[in-house]
This record gives sequence, C-alpha cells and structure tokens, in this order.
Amino acid sequence: LAVVYGLVRAHGGVILIDSAIGEGTSIRVLFPRAAAEVEEKNSTESPKPARVREGTLLLADDTFEVRFVMRKIFANAGFEVVEATDGIACVDLFTERADEFCAVVCDMAMPGKTGAQVFLELRNIRPDIPMILISGNSSEAVHIANMEQGVVFLQKPFGSAALLAAIDDLLASN
Repeated sequence: LAVVYGLVRAHGGVILIDSAIGEGTSIRVLFPRAAAEVEEKNSTESPKPARVREGTLLLADDTFEVRFVMRKIFANAGFEVVEATDGIACVDLFTERADEFCAVVCDMAMPGKTGAQVFLELRNIRPDIPMILISGNSSEAVHIANMEQGVVFLQKPFGSAALLAAIDDLLASN
C-alpha cells in the first residue's frame, strides 16, 4: 500500500478511502488531467520526434508492484527488460549475460544482497555498466552515485519522467 500511495502521489494523484463497519470499503484513486495532452491538442507546432530507446535493461527490485510499474515504463519506451527479484538473482543474471545489458536499475534494499553489494559485484564483472540505484531511504546510494561515474540515484517515489530522464542521461553519457 505504501508503494501504491507513493506512486499515486508522485503523479499528483490522491487516494480517497471510505470505510464503514458492515458496509465495506470503497477506494478511489484520482489523477490530475494530463496537461501535456491538452497542450499537444492546442499546439500548431509539429511534434518532436520520439527519442530512440533500445537495449536490454536488468531491473532488480524485490517488490512486485515496483518492478511491474517500472517494467511497463521501460517497455513502453522501447527497452527490453529482464527482471530479478533479489540481489542474488540480479548478480546471477548479470554474471550469465553481462554483455547483453545496456544498464542496470537496482533497488538498494533487497534480500540476499543489498544494492551496494550488487553494485560492487556488477562493477567487478563489467566496470562500465551504467546503473540507476533506487531507494526510499539510502544515504549509501547517494554516496555511491556522487563518487562513481555512470551511476545515478533516484529517491522513491519517482515518476516515469524522472526514471526515463535518468536512463536517457546515463546512456547518453556512456
């Protein structure tokens, strides 16, 4: 529920809950109308060409809902996505297929191996791999991102625009 709440808030939405004993619970999720659609309909300029995004990303997060949303965002943007449900699976997949991945998106708090441990192991295998480290609360991730080239930190919750901007910046600089 906390993940859903964070995602809804990150997109400017609200969750309304109405509950009564013996009557049940009603939950409504409301989002603001997309300003970009309104501007696009009213614009007489020709649309900008879509950014070409391609390649395979390794996405590691132990929360299904977070992986699901990020996979959809990346897939809709043109990437192929391989998922890992914990730190050990992430390292195993990367070890087997290191040359296939254009970047890695990794949560800092996962079972098996932490994001920091995953970062170190992946960089030992392939020092040039671009990485996005994500967390709801991790000063360690901020430190790594500030000290290492090709690493970006995103604080949860974040929106799809921030996620895609981060991957675009990483891939453009590599």
